[in-house]
Amino acid sequence: MGIDYTITPVPNPTNQNALQSTEQICKNCSVNLLEQAHLRGCPSFLFAGIKEEKPSLTASHLLNKRLDLIKQGKYAEISFSFKALTKITKALYPGTVTLFCGAPGSCKSLFLLQQLNHWHDIAVPACILAIEGDMEHHMMRALAQRTLTTGLTEIEWIDANYEEAAKILEDCEIFTDEFAQTIHLPDKKLFNLDTTVAWVIEMAQDGKRIIVIDPVTKIPNGAAQGWTAEANFINQMEEVATKYGISIILVTHPKNGLALKPSMESLAGSAAYSRFSHTILWLEAHDEITGNVQLATGPDRVTYNRTLHTLKARNGNGQGVADAFNFSIEGLLMTECGPITKK
Repeated sequence: MGIDYTITPVPNPTNQNALQSTEQICKNCSVNLLEQAHLRGCPSFLFAGIKEEKPSLTASHLLNKRLDLIKQGKYAEISFSFKALTKITKALYPGTVTLFCGAPGSCKSLFLLQQLNHWHDIAVPACILAIEGDMEHHMMRALAQRTLTTGLTEIEWIDANYEEAAKILEDCEIFTDEFAQTIHLPDKKLFNLDTTVAWVIEMAQDGKRIIVIDPVTKIPNGAAQGWTAEANFINQMEEVATKYGISIILVTHPKNGLALKPSMESLAGSAAYSRFSHTILWLEAHDEITGNVQLATGPDRVTYNRTLHTLKARNGNGQGVADAFNFSIEGLLMTECGPITKK
């Protein structure tokens, strides 16, 4: 949205060149002319005669439009399948980028696959760029979660129970064909940060509300190098999320793949990832712990084997909250126990 300016400079021959230069760079710029003058070292009194015309869309108009979109359900938060996590993070507001970290073996990919199942069920358009594994690998896991049949991920079980496996595939044919459309595999020959940005834009233009990249740490740099490439990438992700009103989830790892203590400083890659994301979640796997949690019905003691740490929650009030989960080998599913309390 451009803003037209009528410029009536106050005469001052000693600063005439500076004035003309500043006027020129601001002709097609929506930035306030006085700010441009300050940046170029021009005294503000030179611009006492500037008349700024109001833009056609005022701030109040934009805010009223936002209210209307919310009322119409066109600007809405999307839920996880876990109520407490949704409430404390508000990670899936429109225009957001979430980092989802976990060490190898924490089951973060299964966690997100479970959420893709959930978004499929509530008719939220979502997709994932699955950088590791083939289509059969991901679909067998999705069906295992869908039918609570972990054996679908095991060659030995399928060999011994072929007829049962074939019957599951037959019964789930419609779901299989629909869900497979949410899974995208990269072209490894052309795959880098630049082509990933192009893919995200394409998915956003196609109407996807949630876009997952798993894992972002395995994407080769494009034209830029090192930290610069990653900083450019996260900035572009934020811009795309804002422009299209979508939510982007970037899966990442601890530095060097180590089982480090959950913290923003321990995230792999550029510091720009943590600086410019809206939400940062860290899934930690551990032996069973019995502790206190806050259930919807009140405080209780439970046993859990996963902790999901909310390291950052720009839109929610859950920063610093740890959420207890249980991962079950039966169905490869997570169950939320509730936020962990000290007493």
